[in-house]
Amino acid sequence: MRIHSLDNGLKTVIERTENSVVTIDCWVGTGSAEETPQEFGIAHFLEHMMFKGTERFGVNGLDAVVTGLGGEWNAGTSKDWTHYHLTVPAEHFAKAADIIADMMQNAKLDPEEFAKERSVILEEILRKNDSPTGSMFERIYDCVYDNSGYKHPTLGTQETVSAMTSDMMRDFYRRFYTPDNTLVVIAGDVDHDEALRVITDFFGGWQGKRPSRNADNTRFATEDAETEIRMDVTENYQALAWPAPSVHEQKKVLALDIASDILSGGRGARLDQRLKEELGLVGNVSCGSATHYEPSFFYLYTVHEPHNENAAKLEALKMLNEFADNGPTPEELKRSRRKLRNDLYFSMEETEDITSTLGYWYTLTGSTDIVEHYEALINELNADDIKNVIAEILEHQYTTVSIRSLA
Repeated sequence: MRIHSLDNGLKTVIERTENSVVTIDCWVGTGSAEETPQEFGIAHFLEHMMFKGTERFGVNGLDAVVTGLGGEWNAGTSKDWTHYHLTVPAEHFAKAADIIADMMQNAKLDPEEFAKERSVILEEILRKNDSPTGSMFERIYDCVYDNSGYKHPTLGTQETVSAMTSDMMRDFYRRFYTPDNTLVVIAGDVDHDEALRVITDFFGGWQGKRPSRNADNTRFATEDAETEIRMDVTENYQALAWPAPSVHEQKKVLALDIASDILSGGRGARLDQRLKEELGLVGNVSCGSATHYEPSFFYLYTVHEPHNENAAKLEALKMLNEFADNGPTPEELKRSRRKLRNDLYFSMEETEDITSTLGYWYTLTGSTDIVEHYEALINELNADDIKNVIAEILEHQYTTVSIRSLA
């Protein structure tokens, strides 16, 4: 693996593999968290519009060229980032780089296409609102933070998207789609030096600087809060959420990954075994962390029959507190380390998986160290590290979000 910086501030990570294809993945270090209230949803809306052509390729020209190369592409938007990945046969690497570079620098953002795509976004918001888990996690973000760019939905709202203009989008695009805010990750059968030359040719002339990142002003809610959502569901859902470390607290983030795996990482995990198999209180139980650039949250959610809601919550809290007091057993720790290591290796078999993993961690931390040294890092953690991260989280107040049947 090689990492380079161009003169204009653009970073590139190049990983040569034996795959017969190559993936180019452009990561912009801005997502919905940097939107103003009037812009809520604009980062995601822009992600859609980026595929609607450039001056050079025309409204439908990008898709036609990618299809002609035998390629596939997609994108995603989160709170902290937006990324666009294109996979093609390795012999078409240079052409693919040309296409995605033109899209990143010269998106057309046509007003007529903007108006058409708005209806697609509004439908997506409606679908998200009809999803129990989607609604639950959106409400968690809203309730767990007192002040944060993470508080509002990444998709925006019906009101903000309906009021949005193409001029607003163009302004957002010019502010944040800049070389110093972009990482290009390449994985596949391509020579390092050739890849760097191609990226320099197509991205090296890009100019612009993103605005300074606002100081972290994240504030969590300071009192226990409970929110109810009524939906057409046959089972009830309940989530508890506590403030948790940001991605920059690497040791705690990894310790929390291990704790979450031991507690709910599949059959035989503590919460699953106790709440589902032994007591029959839940149909599903899971816990984990939503890791972000700024401080995030740890969640635990259950799916259960209405009459089991309180018992499931009390038993789950009891088990978390027991874990905070006593930590994992040596066998649990050994098994979880092995499982998480294997999960990482298996998740990086395809070029798209490699660029996604490297891009995610580099965008959030400015380094690929956590990926390159993952096994050593988790092996350094002991049982006290694992139990202490849960104990620290449980010192905070928690938010409860319950989804209950309309009946």
